[in-house]
Amino acid sequence: MQHTDFFARIRAIKTEEYKELQAAVELHGGIYEWDLRNPEHPVIAVNLNGIIPAPADVRIYKVYIRKGMLKLCGVEKEYGEEARFQPEEVFAGHLSTIIDYLPPINRTDSIVSTTVHTSNLKNMDIKSLYLMAAIIVTITSTTGIVGNIFHRMYKNKVRKGIAVPSPKHRFWNEVYPILDGYLLKIHRLFLIIWTTISIFMLYDSIVKS
Repeated sequence: MQHTDFFARIRAIKTEEYKELQAAVELHGGIYEWDLRNPEHPVIAVNLNGIIPAPADVRIYKVYIRKGMLKLCGVEKEYGEEARFQPEEVFAGHLSTIIDYLPPINRTDSIVSTTVHTSNLKNMDIKSLYLMAAIIVTITSTTGIVGNIFHRMYKNKVRKGIAVPSPKHRFWNEVYPILDGYLLKIHRLFLIIWTTISIFMLYDSIVKS
């Protein structure tokens, strides 16, 4: 039977947790440590084996950023041995638990506004730019097609002696070709932008799926 892709949802949750924890650690200078002798430290569930399910409770004593990547250090709660694992091996909903144990800093007690809202803003900016580029490409294309029709029409009329030179003639045969050159440049520029964003959005949708 078909069902909701819960794995994709869990992966999305873990991705957001990772981003928020990394942002929180960066606010603390890229590193934060706990004294395990103090009961106030995070304990999270981790699949230590990675492939074969082997859940274990891990007491976290340090989180830090190295080369732009989030790193976690901890010991197994049951045996007290050093636990070696990657953030993606942490159970969904547990990376955010670590944030609960990070104190406010620089009058910042919430990481939501600096991650989720910023992410949404970036997505909105990209979509707005995509829409604007698509509109400009459409307008310049339409203007170019219609303009070239009138340009050829007036040029043919004058060549055949049907129409005498007039303000309209001067515009379509002298001014318009110059404007058409600029329109073509604008069209090409925004066509490149539109194509680039389209490729980016397609790639992003494939990765997320």
